[in-house]
Amino acid sequence: MRPKLDKDSTTERVQLIAPRSWLDLVEEWRASQRPVPNMSAAIRRLVELGLAAEAKRR
Repeated sequence: MRPKLDKDSTTERVQLIAPRSWLDLVEEWRASQRPVPNMSAAIRRLVELGLAAEAKRR
């Protein structure tokens, strides 16, 4: 069963290939967060932050 992010959401699995240097940056960001999110949660949060920043810029 796929995890639910909230009661009204559906989820999809996404596979990602990324350079080690990019993953190292994500790991560094994760380590600075409290509580430390797992990798999937960290990537979701970083995407949300990036999308919000882009929307604000426009």
